[in-house]
Amino acid sequence: MSKKQLVIILISLFSLVISVNSVAETSKVAKAQLDKSWGVLLGDLITMTVELPVTANQIDNSSLPHIDKRFGDWLYLREINLTTEQIIIQFQLVNVAPVATDVMTPKLNFRLLNGEFVDIEQVPFTISPVIALTDNEQSTTIKLKPAHAPETIDTSAIAQKLVLAISFAAILLAILIIWSIGWRPRNRRPFAEALHGLRMLRWQHNNDPQQAVRIVHKAFNRTATKTVVHSELSQLFEAAPWLTSLDAEITAFYETSSKHFFSPTSSDMHNLQQLKQLMKACRAKEKLA
Repeated sequence: MSKKQLVIILISLFSLVISVNSVAETSKVAKAQLDKSWGVLLGDLITMTVELPVTANQIDNSSLPHIDKRFGDWLYLREINLTTEQIIIQFQLVNVAPVATDVMTPKLNFRLLNGEFVDIEQVPFTISPVIALTDNEQSTTIKLKPAHAPETIDTSAIAQKLVLAISFAAILLAILIIWSIGWRPRNRRPFAEALHGLRMLRWQHNNDPQQAVRIVHKAFNRTATKTVVHSELSQLFEAAPWLTSLDAEITAFYETSSKHFFSPTSSDMHNLQQLKQLMKACRAKEKLA
């Protein structure tokens, strides 16, 4: 027997062994079908139902196709569920050709507990791009598929709510402005009222120092519930003992006021800022009283 004949015999035996093993390993085929086989566009979900040739308890679950994995050029396996008689496989189309193309589901198989493999039948389907080529496919110009006219949205309810909200905000802003410029509760306490009055002089462009002094005197009179003069300051501290710690500042105010109004040689008045500081200090004590 020549070397050439021996080589031919060995090759034949090797091919026979491979063929026998291949037939033995793929002796079972599971039928499959898709929920849709045409008009599949990029991003679409495709469900493949595989009919099991054996019962589910004979399957090695670890040999089932892995999820979250891309198979071939077109499909991504998102979910797989095993029932008593079926395997439900959900793919997503993640790639398409420029024109409608006929493709096949990927080659998949699984193993039985006895070591035998079962191939899942490949199923043909047609995939298409989202946009269509022009009639002249050689052209690089692309036109969109016609779409329906957009529907108008009824905004009357939203507009009505917006008007109400704006009106409410405007009314609230007006109330706050009116409140801040003097339409205030009549039971505001004396020093709070005085401090507000001094601040309003600035808005009214009133630079008369005598008006500011009158506002401060009114606050002390309301606190003592009587007219207070320099010689009777003790009555103020008896009526409002919480002002005792400000004795020096209040006394200085009354001395300056007396010299200005009742002295033959009129002295300078306290300026507005000094009076505000005095009223702020009195207001702080008033809050704690």
